[in-house]
Amino acid sequence: MRSLISLVVLAIGSTAASAADMPVKAAPMAPVYHSPFFGYISGAVLRNTSEDTFVTTGIVPGNSGNGYSGKAYIGYRFANSFDIALGFGGTKLRDRSQTTGLVEHSQNSRLWTFDAELGYRLPFGGGHWVRPFAGIRYANWRVEEGFITAGGGGGSPGSATIENKGWGPRIGLDGKLRVPSLPVALVGGVSASWISGTLNESGAFGGGFPPPVQSISRRMTNFEANIGIAYEPIKDFAVTLGYQWDSWKDVTLLNWTGPAGGPGSGTANRSTHGPFLRLSYNY
Repeated sequence: MRSLISLVVLAIGSTAASAADMPVKAAPMAPVYHSPFFGYISGAVLRNTSEDTFVTTGIVPGNSGNGYSGKAYIGYRFANSFDIALGFGGTKLRDRSQTTGLVEHSQNSRLWTFDAELGYRLPFGGGHWVRPFAGIRYANWRVEEGFITAGGGGGSPGSATIENKGWGPRIGLDGKLRVPSLPVALVGGVSASWISGTLNESGAFGGGFPPPVQSISRRMTNFEANIGIAYEPIKDFAVTLGYQWDSWKDVTLLNWTGPAGGPGSGTANRSTHGPFLRLSYNY
């Protein structure tokens, strides 16, 4: 019996020693989670470099002042790298008055945009990627013009509101280039859209002059670009400081058909640029 017990103890000891000599297999690492959602909110301070409008003789040339803009953007990325995204933006150019002789001309502008798009993210390793996208954009520009006689000299005050709105295709490209070993990246994007819709003009003039009332078909063209430096203090969250350019062609009217009023004519553009601040998630 004693020999049997000794044999069993020896076998157990040998098995334990063999197990101790075997390499320990590491537990599998948990997969890194990446949310399928992404997006950002941003704001910009803008300088207006648009051309003067309503430049017919007898009407003081006008232009909107500087302003600001903002945008909210949210998307969902599928496992195959395709994504869908929605964006809503707004721009406000403040009221600005210019006086020549006895006539004072004031103007302000505002813009609303709504975007729906389909994108595809192409990774290049090291956190670098580009994302081409295509979709549709709704745009609504509103320009308000006002005319008064300066210095209380009487005269015929007037006003005109030009609203240009429509839908159209939009294409673009976003991208990110990470700095190795640092939570910093160079980011940027470009886009273009072609908006077809209707320009509506309404208003009134004193002195019995014909009012500036009309509705015409109009196509707008928009080009946008931005570049910035993104800092990621914690995973997937970034703060970006950059600069943006925004150009719109054929937004509003250039002049009146005559000094006495009536509907406007011609085409005028809107161009702005300025620094922006963006807070983003998984973008």
